Amino acid sequence: MIDNEQQRDRQEEAYNRATMEEEQDPPQRLHSVEQLAVFLGGSGDSFTGLLLRLIAKADWSNKIRLSIAFPVEVQVYEMWQAHEPAPTWDELRAAVDRTFIAVAAATYNRTHAAW
Repeated sequence: MIDNEQQRDRQEEAYNRATMEEEQDPPQRLHSVEQLAVFLGGSGDSFTGLLLRLIAKADWSNKIRLSIAFPVEVQVYEMWQAHEPAPTWDELRAAVDRTFIAVAAATYNRTHAAW
C-alpha cells in the first residue's frame, strides 16, 4: 500500500517531468501558408489556403481589391508577413485581437455617433 507521502512524491515527479518537457519544446511558429490557413480555420488545400496563396501572389492593387471582399484574411496575412521571426499561434492571435478590437470600436463609435 502506498502512503500519502509516496503518492505525493510520485505526483510531484510526474509534474516536474511534464513541465520540463513543456519548457524544452518551444512554441510552434507559423512558418507556412498552410499553417496560417489552419489558424484561420481552413487547411492548406481549402478555399482559405488557396485564397492566402492568391493574396501572396497579388500585387498591391489586386491586394486592395481582395481586401474589400476578404478584409480579415488580407489583414491577417499582412500581419503574418510583417512578423519576424514567424509568429507563434498566440502571438498572431494577440495581434489579430488588438487590431480587430480597435477596428470594431472605431466602427461602433462612428455608427452610433449619428444616433
